Amino acid sequence: MSLTLTWPWWYVIVLAAAASVITVWLYYRDAHFAGLGKSFRPVWMLLAALRWCTIALILFLLSAPLLRTQTKQWQKPLLVFLQDESQSIAFAQGFDSSSYVQSVRRLQRSLQDKFTIRTFGFGGAVFEANSFAFRQPVTNISLALQQTADRFGGQHVGAIVLATDGIFNQGSNPLYTAKNLAMPVYTVALGDTAVRRDAAIHSVTVNRTVYLGDFFPVKTEIDAQACAGETSVLSLYEIKDQSQELIASQPVEFAANQFRITRQFIVKAQTSGIHHFRLVLQTVRGEISQVNNTRDFFVEVLEKKQRILLLAAAPHPDIGALRHALQRMRNYEVDVVLDPQQQQQWQQYVLVILYQLPAAGEPVNEVIQTLRRLRKPVWFILGAQTSVSLFNQVQSLLTIAGHNQTITDALPVLNPSFTLFSLSDALREQINSYPPLITPFGDYRPAAGTTILFKQKIGTVTTAYPLMLFREDLHGRTAVLCGEGLWRWRLWEYRQRHQHDVFDGWLSSVIQYLAAQSEEEPFRVWIQQAGGLQRTTVVSENEPVHFVAELVNDAGEYVNDPDVFLTLINEQGQEYPMTFNREGTAYSLNAGFFPVGTYTWKARTQWNNRTFHAAGRLIIAAVQQEYTNLKADHRLLYQISELTGGRMATPTHLDSLATWLLNAPFAKPVVYTTSRTQALINLHWLLAVLLFLLAAEWVLRKYYGTY
Repeated sequence: MSLTLTWPWWYVIVLAAAASVITVWLYYRDAHFAGLGKSFRPVWMLLAALRWCTIALILFLLSAPLLRTQTKQWQKPLLVFLQDESQSIAFAQGFDSSSYVQSVRRLQRSLQDKFTIRTFGFGGAVFEANSFAFRQPVTNISLALQQTADRFGGQHVGAIVLATDGIFNQGSNPLYTAKNLAMPVYTVALGDTAVRRDAAIHSVTVNRTVYLGDFFPVKTEIDAQACAGETSVLSLYEIKDQSQELIASQPVEFAANQFRITRQFIVKAQTSGIHHFRLVLQTVRGEISQVNNTRDFFVEVLEKKQRILLLAAAPHPDIGALRHALQRMRNYEVDVVLDPQQQQQWQQYVLVILYQLPAAGEPVNEVIQTLRRLRKPVWFILGAQTSVSLFNQVQSLLTIAGHNQTITDALPVLNPSFTLFSLSDALREQINSYPPLITPFGDYRPAAGTTILFKQKIGTVTTAYPLMLFREDLHGRTAVLCGEGLWRWRLWEYRQRHQHDVFDGWLSSVIQYLAAQSEEEPFRVWIQQAGGLQRTTVVSENEPVHFVAELVNDAGEYVNDPDVFLTLINEQGQEYPMTFNREGTAYSLNAGFFPVGTYTWKARTQWNNRTFHAAGRLIIAAVQQEYTNLKADHRLLYQISELTGGRMATPTHLDSLATWLLNAPFAKPVVYTTSRTQALINLHWLLAVLLFLLAAEWVLRKYYGTY
């Protein structure tokens, strides 16, 4: 604590002198004190001293001195405990989960005096864990390390304790993530590294979507450990109404102890719909696990595929990004044509994407007139090569005035009132982080009746200019994306999330809205997935089920005034009633996670004294990745620890891990010093001192009769 004056130090002498002058003047001018005699002189001196202290303190406070205080806070280092809760942990030979959990609790109690401990479990996601269940169907070690670094990167993290068997089946190699960590990783090597007899279906490769009448291959890889000389049979079944029908079978001979073989079946798609298949590998005598001898998969047989035309005048990275994303959509087939003058059978396409067209030398007027006559949806994507003047002439959705052949960077800003179709929460969270698009410079003037999805943020200013907008008129639906650079969005997402699901999901929503055929049903319900909206679909057991609903009135307007109810029914007849939430002018429902099985769903609502119904089927597929590889990879854990400056321990030597952590140089608290400066006059207790001085003087004068 220190006192700082805002004026020279000698000013204190001036204040003291001023207080003395005022005190002498107040007391000497009063003749009443002179008549009390010399015996009253000590009392008079005391009263004068009280008055002087009061005046001096007031003058000192009015001169605005500053008081600076410092407080110290001791913060223990943070210890992040990451526990692999995947199924392979509990399946390891000799693993006792209750004994292990007790050992972990003892470890944490021995460290809690020196560390602040945060415990998380992980599988396909990372979550806070108070207890361990070991039921996660997949393992993503890289995600656990990366999210820990992102969440606690700015804090005083002493170390990470990673308890896992080293087996990962999602995400990138955790060694790549560990290289960028600024904190040591101490690993607890779980699982069993011994080679035991086991034959397993390692992988199944099959097209998830095929077409009626086509033949499709089912390719599988079989792994075998310590099975030399043994034989088995691989059989393919189709599951129908709780019974299985044999399609084909093949013998398998294991020629070596470390053995992998590939087998393939050819199957004909005879009926449309979702078909449930099962591969079964006959059990080998004495093998450790039979769970990985069976693998279920689903194939959807479609009657036809809708076609999309991507028309451009020259190659561009955006075209590749769009093509790859569109190829992931099972209901669509994309044709890329780089010659706008080439004759096309326009009737066969449900949507035409004009990439940077019209352009100089490529007016495409006839193309656009044909599309308008056929009422085909059109999506314009503008860029540096777009002829803005020709663009203004061939459509009425948007006018760009004042264009001077220059471009600018524009960041996307989501319009919160957009309601044409649902957007994922992930897109809403990360859209503001997407790289900018290159847009033509000018004054953007959208026409009446347009709906804006994204606005342009130029520099730090969010403008009213649209970046993407839609409109529906007598000629069909039209969209305009006012910039190029979509490939950067898709690449950015892969760099951040190691996948393209958010970008591809957004593109799927745009495509489905533009290409959607008019439906007579006023009440529509779908299951939402990255690949689009379906009434019958397959969802993995580790994915939440998300429903979307729409209600259209007699005027063709979307309404969501009435409540919408949905009932999910499992194979045993058990019902799960739910109610949709309102979202914009539509409805949404996150139903959560469900056990493996086949479900039917029924939705209903009432509007204008009419009852509407919708129904469909939902298949929750098992994720069997955890049983494919049962041999722990302790070498990977050792490499992670060595790379980051940590050490590796086994579950039976957690006391050694505690000793390492307690004696590590980072096991020391950090001292944070906080300084605070405030005016001395703001201290309330000084007011109490002033009141005390004044009250003491008043009481003494009253007592001695000087008032």
